[in-house]
Amino acid sequence: MTMIPDDLRHFLESKRQLAYDTQSSIVGEITLKAFGDLSRSIIRVYPGCQSIPDDPYESLDGTYQVDVFDLIASSDKYSPEGMFCWIPSLELFASIDSEHGDVLAFPKVSWSMVARNPLKYLEAQWDATGYGKRLYPWLHFPFVSEDLGIRLSPYPKTCELHQSSIRTWRDNRHPLFEVIRDADPEEWFAASRDRFPYSGVPASETKTFGCKNCSKLESIWVEKKFDEIPVATVKANAAGFVKCPNCHIHFSAKDQTVFLDGVHHCGQKINVLPFDSGTK
Repeated sequence: MTMIPDDLRHFLESKRQLAYDTQSSIVGEITLKAFGDLSRSIIRVYPGCQSIPDDPYESLDGTYQVDVFDLIASSDKYSPEGMFCWIPSLELFASIDSEHGDVLAFPKVSWSMVARNPLKYLEAQWDATGYGKRLYPWLHFPFVSEDLGIRLSPYPKTCELHQSSIRTWRDNRHPLFEVIRDADPEEWFAASRDRFPYSGVPASETKTFGCKNCSKLESIWVEKKFDEIPVATVKANAAGFVKCPNCHIHFSAKDQTVFLDGVHHCGQKINVLPFDSGTK
């Protein structure tokens, strides 16, 4: 098996286990897999990790699929899946919390370093000091939605549609992008695949990673879809609240966090008529 580091292979072939104080540790006692039991597996990671910027696929029904060598056979406190693993495509060790969408990686860390101080890495998911690097899964792993029948791969280095480089810039997607996409994810995916496949994903809290040409085309598509939404006329009640005819949520017409420039946060355009006490 050549896809794991040599020092890890030698360690497992020697049938050794990590040595640490199991009584005082958060993870308790764990057992490493035997070398002969190692195999590649897919860990399905849910989107929406709270420790990183907005997940571009959080509202879609699916998971990131992380190809790993899982190293933990058993744990007396937690599920061993993803607790500590080797990601061959990135050539690094990681700790994965699939339920919370957290992929915590350890760049430039060898197995010998892990063996010398196991708890530094095994307990990193619970460490408030934040040791390790949280990966943005959309940059590294495919996102798959079986219900929608889509597979979104990480962006390549070049946009084959426009023959331009995929790069990072300081900008965000169209402010109505998520609203329009979520109204009909299948329509967005079809348009994205054919016209703007690399329109942009977060690279950090302030930067976007993608193809500038794709981004412009996506914004045009969003504006066109928004223009097609009819304006609904709704009368406010005595308290100034209205009910959105699209999402059926009641809200204050004065609350600009959910209703701004005549648009509810679900994307519905609404013409709000004032309350008329004389109307029955």
